[in-house]
Amino acid sequence: TNEDVLALYGMGGVTVDRMNFSLGARYERTEFETRGNQIKTTGSAIAVAPASVSRSYDNFLPGLYLTYNLFKKTVVRAAWSNTFGRPTYSQTSLARNVSDDSRLVTESNPGLKPLTSMNYDVSIEHYFSSLGSISAAVFHKDIKDFAYQQTTPGADPATGYGLSTFVNGPKGEITGLELAYQQQFNRLPTPFDGLGFLANYTATSSSGTFPNRPGEKLPFIGQSKRIGNLALTYEKKGLFLRAAVNFRTPRLREDEPLGSNAFEDRYVDNFTQLDLTGSYKFSRQWEVFGEILNVTNEPFRVRFGENASRFVQFEEYGATANFGLRWKL
Repeated sequence: TNEDVLALYGMGGVTVDRMNFSLGARYERTEFETRGNQIKTTGSAIAVAPASVSRSYDNFLPGLYLTYNLFKKTVVRAAWSNTFGRPTYSQTSLARNVSDDSRLVTESNPGLKPLTSMNYDVSIEHYFSSLGSISAAVFHKDIKDFAYQQTTPGADPATGYGLSTFVNGPKGEITGLELAYQQQFNRLPTPFDGLGFLANYTATSSSGTFPNRPGEKLPFIGQSKRIGNLALTYEKKGLFLRAAVNFRTPRLREDEPLGSNAFEDRYVDNFTQLDLTGSYKFSRQWEVFGEILNVTNEPFRVRFGENASRFVQFEEYGATANFGLRWKL
């Protein structure tokens, strides 16, 4: 698979008093080609013939950006932008797998369109006199042509085999709220003046339209309703320590076929992970570091249905530890 991209970008802006207004645009032309081999059978004879698919597409991505200094340390931002995302190589490269046991053909789709999104964002940020900030933002995304995997049982009437492939969903929406806070407590007495804290939280409401599930309102693929991160840090005299917790609520699994009904949809369950990292720089060039990831051995769970307890996958990987010595020029 080969992909060549030509990109052009331009931006201009003007500042009036406490307001800055910017207008920008990006143009991208994508040339895509994928090659493979196709097996053909004629009676008992088997032949392998080369196959290829090539195409090109254009994306024009304008954006408007507004920044307003509400107070000396308070900034309001608003933006309208357009973005896009190309399908992955695994979704578009020429590949086919036939399972006689499950009577299912699984194949890629070189004709997938890129995802496009029109985005609306408004935020307010306040910076403290000490090192820190607090912010809130609301956003909305209108999405078209997102890719997902669809399975059609008995797609070939002659053989009875089903087909699982990637298709474009017509449209989706994501609306959300983001809250963030970070602070360095450098005004505390020694040795506590190296402490720091950060937290962010995102709440979303999402939906997607899926051709094989007409009339149903499903969450957007891979989108959790709640996502959050908390971290406590300490940095002083070459020593850096960090304890971080991140969590997310269930999401419709993006790397599995969508079910033919809600009973068969697969959701990745709640996930909360604790990570510990640290380093000590004992000279300008030498540093010792270490990390322990997934300290609490949080399992990876997949279940049928958004609120069901019917688990289809349960995996424990344990904690992962890495330690080493780093040298910098």
